Amino acid sequence: MTRPTLHRLLCAALAAAALLSSACGARYVRVPISDAEGITVELRAEKRGGKLVPRSFNHPATISSIRVAHVLARLDVRMGSEEGGERVAAFPTVTLYQVGEEVSRAFAKATPEQEVVVKAVRTEKRLGLFHSKYLTSFVAWMKGDDLVIHLSRVEWLVPKDSEDEIPEPYIDRVVQEFKVLPTEGVVPMGAQAVSVDWRSPVFRKADHVRVGAGGKLLRRQVLMEAEAPAEEEAKEPTVLPADLPAETLRALADLQERRTRGEISETTYHKERRDLLRQVEDARQAPPPEAAPAP
Repeated sequence: MTRPTLHRLLCAALAAAALLSSACGARYVRVPISDAEGITVELRAEKRGGKLVPRSFNHPATISSIRVAHVLARLDVRMGSEEGGERVAAFPTVTLYQVGEEVSRAFAKATPEQEVVVKAVRTEKRLGLFHSKYLTSFVAWMKGDDLVIHLSRVEWLVPKDSEDEIPEPYIDRVVQEFKVLPTEGVVPMGAQAVSVDWRSPVFRKADHVRVGAGGKLLRRQVLMEAEAPAEEEAKEPTVLPADLPAETLRALADLQERRTRGEISETTYHKERRDLLRQVEDARQAPPPEAAPAP
């Protein structure tokens, strides 16, 4: 067998192996929900060996578009890898309620194998001639009673040479440096994902946005790094940390760790914390036991 013939056979074998590998590898099945006015929402499932990969999401799910919009409005991030980075809203207000409507529709149609993929492009005109495009994208799903949102890009400047092909968000790819900040009802899960107690009363109203002149939707300025729920704080017993017994301090520390890891919702955290403190307060306010009569 000549060397050119051997080379061709080797190339054919490698090509066949690559084809077989790709056939057995991961593929994504996409179902479009919306693709208009710079907003793309779709359902995405992973397929391996001809079958959809089970994800055990709690879909389909019913969540109102207003709730989705109010959740997105409360998400803030700190840009960059340094603590002193700029704090910005994770989602542009201009498309807030439109995205909320499409995401609500997506969750109503999703199966347990599908995640909701969102890409929102904001166009900014300059001098009436030039324009820039900014992408905000995330992946979302329902797990138990919580809504999980994994942000991929936040107001990311789209390169001019790739404006026709907007990149998709994936939860295992970090493409932009930022950190999601905690707030009431929102518990960070790592740097770029959050677990949201979306049924919390805090999402009934648009606390982080307001309507300005001409009906323009404006962002309220948030100064606190992490907002404490005033209603829950007011109900907490007034017990100083220095007065707490060792077992209660350990229980509070464990509770805080569960909150940080995203294992419990913000509402659950405050309820269990309040219960622990109330147990201490009740024990101290209880009358002392009567002394047994002397024999």
